[in-house]
Amino acid sequence: MTRVVLCLAVVAFAYAAPPIVPEQPQPVVAKSEPAKIVPVKPEAAKPELVKPVPIKPELLKFEPIKLEPVDIEPALAQLDEVVEASGPCEDGVNNVIEVADVGDSLRIHTQGVVAHTYDENGNPSCYKGRARVSMPGFIKIVKGTIIVTAPSDLKKSADVLMTLAKNSRFIGTVCQDGKSKSRLIPEDLCRHSLAPDFEEELLTLLGTPGTYDLKTLEEKAGVGAVIKLEAVNAASRMVVKGDWQSTSTLVSDGQVVARVKAPSNGNWLYVN
Repeated sequence: MTRVVLCLAVVAFAYAAPPIVPEQPQPVVAKSEPAKIVPVKPEAAKPELVKPVPIKPELLKFEPIKLEPVDIEPALAQLDEVVEASGPCEDGVNNVIEVADVGDSLRIHTQGVVAHTYDENGNPSCYKGRARVSMPGFIKIVKGTIIVTAPSDLKKSADVLMTLAKNSRFIGTVCQDGKSKSRLIPEDLCRHSLAPDFEEELLTLLGTPGTYDLKTLEEKAGVGAVIKLEAVNAASRMVVKGDWQSTSTLVSDGQVVARVKAPSNGNWLYVN
């Protein structure tokens, strides 16, 4: 290979040699720079077309997803337990509800009525260190006195008119003086008669002048100190759950004979 290159070089110089002539002065010519060789990029290889793979007919079948109902009660119960654990709950200290008498010139008055709240297992029921009304659960009246200053025929006429307000801008007041203020609450929950729910002996006692403590109410009217509260369904629970204030007004023959408020201090009572 080297010899071939050498021979080609000799031939090239022989053909390039000028003829022999007398020497004459020649103008100086600037040497031209050799042309730059620009490398040519090779063309990119064209991608090969991929043939589509046919889809199997059984893969095109659509089967709807079946949704099963989910019970949210266990999750809500666990959440409640976590929140309740964030504060103290000592029996007789944190689970206390005080009821206030708000009718100075009425026939029936309450004095020093205090109740304690418990869950369905009998444990003190609290929410962030304050009383919680559990449903299901219990309310136990631990002390209090009822004073009747004038007679009333409660067996003939005795209606309780409720004013209920929730600490929520979306719900607010649901009952006002026995009338429903919300489509979520039926009228019969805001106003109901005492006669079907209470014994005749209690209605007679509350309509007779005198002073009655818890022991007297239990002996003469058969009224126990423990009130059992039933559970509410999941749909109602979303409305019931929260902070509430209540005022109960007892009306007989068109006249107000008693009025109480809970809680007494103007704070809110947690219900769940």
